[in-house]
Formats: sequence, structure tokens, C-alpha cells
Amino acid sequence: MKEKIMAAAILLFSKYGYKKTTVEDIAGALQMTKGSIYRYFANKEDLYHQAVSQLLDDWRKFVQKSIAADTQPLEKLLHMAEVAIHYPETNPDFCAIVLADPAIFSLSPGKDHYRAANRPAEELLHAVLNEGVAAGVFRDLNIEYTTELLYSIYMMHLIKIYGNGEGQRGFEVYMNGIDLLLNGLKK
Repeated sequence: MKEKIMAAAILLFSKYGYKKTTVEDIAGALQMTKGSIYRYFANKEDLYHQAVSQLLDDWRKFVQKSIAADTQPLEKLLHMAEVAIHYPETNPDFCAIVLADPAIFSLSPGKDHYRAANRPAEELLHAVLNEGVAAGVFRDLNIEYTTELLYSIYMMHLIKIYGNGEGQRGFEVYMNGIDLLLNGLKK
């Protein structure tokens, strides 16, 4: 039932926004009482947070599944960068929520309201970098710092593309930046 409530909430939050959507609206969409919602969630904010966290977790799982067949670390990193940046397009409800609430994406781990949901995505990136260093494909560098840098660049472009609506140009700048990071400026 909790998943059904979150699914209904996501639809309504995407259509009307967080402020205009009420717990009564969500309960009505499911033909249940408002009190039934409170069996699973403390309040509307808790429901919103858990629903968005679930969307972020689904996103990470999708990326992880997408790169599972990639055997080379460089191929895996490039594929991951592309799949991850385009994923929101596959979920219009999530896109609508992000456009209304760009604070879902944060450049500062200390201010990230979804840190617990975002941390596994960083860990996935960390694992790919670790794999590349171990295979001798990537330089032996500080993987913690590199993960933080790459994840920050990724988050910045998510904000630009989905939060600020930069669209195709934002994608192109992002992929060009990934190419620059991997291949450098040297000719």
C-alpha cells in the first residue's frame, strides 16, 4: 500500500506541485481516508521526501542495470554518464517535480536533502573509478576526490538541464565536459 500511496503522490505532485497537493487529494485519488495515509507517513513532507527518494533510488538502479554488461571501466564510465544524465527524460512525472523543486539536486553534500538517496549513486561512480584504477585504465588518483568532482559536475548539469531548462545544449556541454575530463586539452 505504501508504494501505491507514493505512486499516487508522485502523479499529483508532478501535476499540481508540492504546495498545491494535499494529503486529502492523494487519499481521494486512492479512494482511501486521509488517516490511512498517516499510517505510512508522518505528514505530507515525509510522503514527498520518501517518494522523491524512491524515484532517486529507481534512477540509480536503472543506471546500475544499464552498465552491468559493460566490461571495460572506460566504456562503463562513459555509458554511465550518458544514461544517468538522460534518465529523467524517461520519467516525465519526475521531470515535472524537479522543474518545480530544483533543490532536489544539490551541489553541496551538507545541504543535500536527499543525501541518503544520492549516496548509493556516488558509491556506484566510486566503484567504477576504483575498477578503472585497478585495471590500469585510469591513473592512480585520489578516488574520493575524483568521485566528488565528477558527481558535482553531474549534479551541476542536472540542475542546468532539468532545473533551469537548458535542454539539448546542456546535454552537449555535459558530454563535451566528460570528453574533456577523460581526454584532456592536449592535442
